[in-house]
Amino acid sequence: MLADFIEKNSLKAEIIECKKPVNTALDATKALGIQLSDIAKTILFILDSGNPVLAVLSGENRASIPKLLPFFKASKCRIATPKEVFEMTGYEVGGVPPISIYGVPTIIDSKLSEKNMVYCGGGDDRHLLKISPQEMKEFAFEAQIAEISE
Repeated sequence: MLADFIEKNSLKAEIIECKKPVNTALDATKALGIQLSDIAKTILFILDSGNPVLAVLSGENRASIPKLLPFFKASKCRIATPKEVFEMTGYEVGGVPPISIYGVPTIIDSKLSEKNMVYCGGGDDRHLLKISPQEMKEFAFEAQIAEISE
């Protein structure tokens, strides 16, 4: 699914296979020998309207709900359950990429814009996606860049 999206859209992004399961940002740093700041985690939130949104931010940062809500005109939101994540994205928690998720608006933390390349969920627990924040913004659904981290 992700590999097809990359090929169809001629992205420079690449999928990296890992020897061990990579379920968290910390696992990814160990697998690749990189810093937590080089990881981009993709978190699915459910707004009070019931609509899903993706937040993409550095592995070393936490999402700020008060900063996130105004972009979607919501008064509250919550992190999606693993079941909701799979149903809405087609990917398991930890493997959700910031691209190829149709119909789910994406907000990318502005701190990622400073990076040339980041590593994020690559579709499952054995793969990571190496992608530039610029490609991420171009190919994520309805992508916006804003400061959404604490």
